[in-house]
Amino acid sequence: MDLPVEKWQMHVRQKWSSLEPSLKEKLSHPSSLRAAFLLSSSLLRPEDEEYLLSLSKDFSANKDPGLVLSCKEEGNARFRRKEYQSAAALYSKALSHAEIGSPEMAICYANRSAALFHLGQFEVSLADIGRAQEGGYPEKLSPKLVLRRAECLQKLSRLEAERENGLLPETDIEPWEENGLVSCASASVRLAFSKEKGRHCIAETDIVPGEVLLKEEAFVSVLHPGNNNVHCHHCLRPLVASVPCRGCSYAKYCGSACTRAAWQSYHQRECPFGGLLLAMGVFCHVALRAVLVAGFAEVARLVEEDEERTTGISIPGCNPDGRYQSSYRAVFGLLPHVEKHSPEFKFLCGFSVAALCQVVGKEPFAGKDGLNVDQDVLGEAVLRHVLQLQCNAQAVTALRVSGCEAVARHEEVTLATALFPVLSLLNHSCDPNTSLAFDGRTVAVRASRAIPRGQEILHCYGPHRCRMKPAERRQRLLAQYFFECRCPACTEEAGPESASGSSLFCCPTCRAPMQGEGPLLCCSSPSCKAALPKEGFQEQLRKLRQRMEAAMDLLAQGKADRSVEQLRKCHLEAQRLLSPGHLVAGEIEDHLAQVHATQGNWPEAAAHLRRSIDVVEAHYGAGSIEVGQELFKLAQVLFNGRFVPEALQAAEKAEAALSVQMGPRSPEVQELREMKSCLEELLRG
Repeated sequence: MDLPVEKWQMHVRQKWSSLEPSLKEKLSHPSSLRAAFLLSSSLLRPEDEEYLLSLSKDFSANKDPGLVLSCKEEGNARFRRKEYQSAAALYSKALSHAEIGSPEMAICYANRSAALFHLGQFEVSLADIGRAQEGGYPEKLSPKLVLRRAECLQKLSRLEAERENGLLPETDIEPWEENGLVSCASASVRLAFSKEKGRHCIAETDIVPGEVLLKEEAFVSVLHPGNNNVHCHHCLRPLVASVPCRGCSYAKYCGSACTRAAWQSYHQRECPFGGLLLAMGVFCHVALRAVLVAGFAEVARLVEEDEERTTGISIPGCNPDGRYQSSYRAVFGLLPHVEKHSPEFKFLCGFSVAALCQVVGKEPFAGKDGLNVDQDVLGEAVLRHVLQLQCNAQAVTALRVSGCEAVARHEEVTLATALFPVLSLLNHSCDPNTSLAFDGRTVAVRASRAIPRGQEILHCYGPHRCRMKPAERRQRLLAQYFFECRCPACTEEAGPESASGSSLFCCPTCRAPMQGEGPLLCCSSPSCKAALPKEGFQEQLRKLRQRMEAAMDLLAQGKADRSVEQLRKCHLEAQRLLSPGHLVAGEIEDHLAQVHATQGNWPEAAAHLRRSIDVVEAHYGAGSIEVGQELFKLAQVLFNGRFVPEALQAAEKAEAALSVQMGPRSPEVQELREMKSCLEELLRG
């Protein structure tokens, strides 16, 4: 997904293997990024371009008028069966392929407004009614729209009255004083620079847990292909009813504002190349979009003045006045680490960028500033950003809710890849003192614990002490980020073992923990000499996970009794194979809680959740987001079971953890506050 499709990677690998050794040497140690791009471009042949274009046809983003009628008719059939959610999705697909301003588009908007009305999405239904009327909806059918519009307004009026008469939860106004020298950062943060650490941030004052340290909107972001139907391509917020791009069937937006902003900033230049950009992978797409958003005049200026820019300023990326902004200058100043990437990877990036620029250069390609791009400047800048992304790409994530209504499960998923130049200032720790939360394409960085004045503010790049062993963390960080981690969690090697660590397997003879890093695991008990292959334990764990997944599939099919029976067998197997502290043991407890909650067996569900919380807390810590989410589920179960004092206690603990990690305005915290308000009322009554 980050890199080009596998067939293109194989093509480039074959190209690399056929090069003369002297040419490989030049490509391995280019004198500059411009030289690397030009040398890669010189190796590009017409047949390479033709092959890339043939691959991009598998990702066509062109509109297909033939799909409009079939999707609309299938949507109508689903609507008649009262399957309003799927009907709305089919109308959205028809809209993506309809010609802008056509009668078919107006009819699809009108039909979708009806489905949205039945789904209770009255505001969005009103917006679709307006689009249908503006788009030339047939006059003879317009009375239906007028009536639906009146019904939507009536429903919204009632909802507003209910909100005004009800008790609304208090909304925290979080204190924020922006830094004078670092945009998007609070006054509690100071930018520093050293030869050993490079750019980094330290606490200017004593920082309390939950304090917001950074609030930054991505300079550029690209939605991952799997999310193109459920999130806006510009702001990344969830889509209820998409507004299609005027030129392609791929890009979709939450409304006219995002549609216009994307088109003016970058999409009008990307739109003709949708299939090509999907084939080239997210990194190439982010790199090209960064250039488009910046404008070619700014790009050309920084490319040509690169040497002067970096030697004249003490901290790279700062403006001449010493201010560090979330800007293209800061993006350009991120290190590409040309000398550290492998020769094969540099050639893949250089050759791919050369092919992309060759195809793009054949079409009129003026920037948003009206300037035509110089292909060498474009290629150098795009290559620079592709190489930067290996170390500076930030995954934009969101929590997706799954499971039964009575006990929701929150799963973190990756929505997009983005560049946040201010966030990139934070160095890594396997035991960070900050946490990240995303609202669309905006990130908020909070202190996850107290940070004394003068201490460095640290972010985790992925390998966390609670999820991986020190050796694995160091290996991953060295491979991707080119540094050996020397944070306390790594140097002291004191962090808990990984969730799948061998020490959490149990001896089948005496139940003592198994130990060892090699292919053979030995019992830790001095009186037991059992020694067994590690591979056998791992195979048993893999099969146990499969049985757990099968049990949850049964629950999704409405077969709760069979699901709980299967999970109980998994529970017995886990007791035999794993220590009680293994995360898989906690997952089984969590799954059992979900099944019992589905059946309305609240005491049993709560008992399993408490055991799950013990496991999760042992791995992630009492104040972690993982524990907060488990406490949230426990509060839901106790609330549904009318165990009022216990539910209130769980809700308070969940709120305390999630407020620090996600912020007091997060939907989860707001829901907990509403729950607490209701519980307190019950206690008073």
